[in-house]
Amino acid sequence: PVKYLNTLSGREEYGFLAHELQGVYPEMVVGEKDDPNGYQTIQYEQLFAIFIAEIKRLRADIERMETDAGDP
Repeated sequence: PVKYLNTLSGREEYGFLAHELQGVYPEMVVGEKDDPNGYQTIQYEQLFAIFIAEIKRLRADIERMETDAGDP
């Protein structure tokens, strides 16, 4: 995450760099990097599914490590 100036609203905001996310999840990014005729935007609502899946995976990893640590 980064803090940036939203040139459309004139406000500082927090978010992700669309071109970096595009390298991992291209379907979540609309527009092309450095397009002089438009902006590149992120479809943030889709990120929630990814975040939840990753949290579930991390919780399973932690539970597995805790179980393994209890084994002699």
